[in-house]
Amino acid sequence: EAGEKAASMIVVLAGTLRSEQPQTLFYVELKRGDWCFQNNILAVEPTRAHDVVAITHVMVLFLYRHALLNAIIAHPEAREAVLENESWRNDSSCAQLGGLRIFEGVPSPVLSRVEKEALP
Repeated sequence: EAGEKAASMIVVLAGTLRSEQPQTLFYVELKRGDWCFQNNILAVEPTRAHDVVAITHVMVLFLYRHALLNAIIAHPEAREAVLENESWRNDSSCAQLGGLRIFEGVPSPVLSRVEKEALP
């Protein structure tokens, strides 16, 4: 449902879904091989942008963000392609770890190691 917080995407395996923009007549049909909510799994948007309704019997795959992150650790060759699409990582308005109150007093070598591990 639109506005719902989610960190996953939907892949249609069989059947037909309708992706509807709430309060409008606009919709897009999703069939086998189509997907939606890729911005949610990439953490670009925290909430769903539209509703999805089944219009036939369907089989869908929900792919969750934690599974995606585990996959890029297991398959490092896919890491760059996934992380470059996480546009929030390049947003200069995101707080740096060293500037957060919770990290006050943390030794700088530890903080720099954490920041290094967080890089794409």
